[in-house]
Amino acid sequence: MKHLLSLVNSNKTIKWLLVVVALKQLLWIAFIPMWQFPDEQAHFGQVQNFAEGNPYGPTDGINTSLEIIASEQLLGTKRDEMGNNKYTYHPEYNLSYAQTKSGIYEPEISKFPFSFRHTLVASEATVYPQLYYSLGSFFYKLVYGQDLFWRIFMVRLVNIALFLSLVYVAYKIGDLLFPEQLLTQVTFTIMVAFQPMLSFVAGGINSDNLFNLLFTLAIYSNLRILKSGWKIREIILCLVLISLSIWTKPQGKLAVLLYIFPLGLTLVKQKKSLLPILGALLVLVWFFRDNVSRLLASQQFLPDIPAWSRIKNMTFTSYLNYYVYFAKLAYRETIPWYWGVFRWLSLTYPRVVHRVINWLLVFAVGGCFLFAIKNLRQLKNAAVINFSFLLYASFMYVAALVTFDYLFFTSHGYSLGLQGRYFLPTVAAHMGIILIGLRALIFKTQFVPYGLKLLGGLIVLFHTYAFLFVSNSYFSPSNLKTVFIYASQYKPLIFKSPFLEIYLLVTGFSLIKFLSTFFKLRNYAETN
Repeated sequence: MKHLLSLVNSNKTIKWLLVVVALKQLLWIAFIPMWQFPDEQAHFGQVQNFAEGNPYGPTDGINTSLEIIASEQLLGTKRDEMGNNKYTYHPEYNLSYAQTKSGIYEPEISKFPFSFRHTLVASEATVYPQLYYSLGSFFYKLVYGQDLFWRIFMVRLVNIALFLSLVYVAYKIGDLLFPEQLLTQVTFTIMVAFQPMLSFVAGGINSDNLFNLLFTLAIYSNLRILKSGWKIREIILCLVLISLSIWTKPQGKLAVLLYIFPLGLTLVKQKKSLLPILGALLVLVWFFRDNVSRLLASQQFLPDIPAWSRIKNMTFTSYLNYYVYFAKLAYRETIPWYWGVFRWLSLTYPRVVHRVINWLLVFAVGGCFLFAIKNLRQLKNAAVINFSFLLYASFMYVAALVTFDYLFFTSHGYSLGLQGRYFLPTVAAHMGIILIGLRALIFKTQFVPYGLKLLGGLIVLFHTYAFLFVSNSYFSPSNLKTVFIYASQYKPLIFKSPFLEIYLLVTGFSLIKFLSTFFKLRNYAETN
């Protein structure tokens, strides 16, 4: 964090933005109970296995400790054979709270014997590539001798650094998308930093947090290449980011497809440089060599997808129909989930909130059409190229996930589902498209700063509402004192009252300070 702040020390607004982001992420970590972030227990299970010297568990698939399973049973998050627990589809459900800062089952969980960590009793831990879990296990070991609560919350804290880095990269992306337009850059950064579901996911233990950062870096890397070309430094960064992405998530290879856009553009512009371009393309294809060789050998070529010859009932028509199915699903579920679904899929915003979001998106899409029409004859313009890349990145990622789900459906007979958070790796592209579209609707230049400040303020307000909305679902008694008592339960000392009140007050002060600097930003070099 100190390194990031030193980089932006000359800009008061960005400095305060990073401070607020760190603090508001601390609030998500502090107030959301354990095992309430998406699949947190499964991801912590792999962190624990790495820390305890057994990265993927035994070959029989039993890879989750008795410590995790026993705590889930006591806290109501243990899933049944249908994948549901006491919270799933029951937003009214809550644990019975004690009237002290220690939960009813807290002493029992904190005294679990050391042997519970190594006694594997279930198959729930993830088996993803190791990069995020190796990082988490390092922080796990810092409090190795402490109880389960300390180890969970210590690993959660890792995500603050990851999210701060993502926000800073978003700011750098904004600098490339909107050069010399500070207000637009900061507004874009706010849209990423205060996206509620992104902030929520970033509070919990989940390898999505590292992958979201790496994919955002890959988007930034592509924009740099579009601006400056394929320099040695950019090629090295490209290869490093792809490698790190693959070591983080199975879908990390999708980072390779991002670079097809600048490669293709370079090929069109510089036909004389065909040899080095083809060389770069072959290097990128090299990352898919295992998938291609398995496909040609009629073996399993993707995780959970069998050999091509074993996939039945697959036609081009059914594939296109699956996109129609996804479009309907996206409107009903995926887009709402993208902006926030909580408490094990049991809690979402009131309908009026989703209607406002949908109308905002409709206006943004309309603005994008206006932007495209206005720049139809300026295809070589940097803003048009960047906008085209954002569209490519967004639709490429959607197409990749829909294709995978289609192959899974045709080979297994049911869909894995496409939750909104699965598309957060391209959140920077999404926010860039939305902002470009909304800005295109403001025809008079003098109104641009007012529109940007209104949009930034509304995003912060929406995020604040989301945090309070989710917190209230867990702790909703009649007075604040009881709220902080309830919120203190099943957590280490540093996340109990009175620390919770202190974190909340400091965050509130910092948010006010940031907004005051944001609203005072002078409008220079802002054009439509």
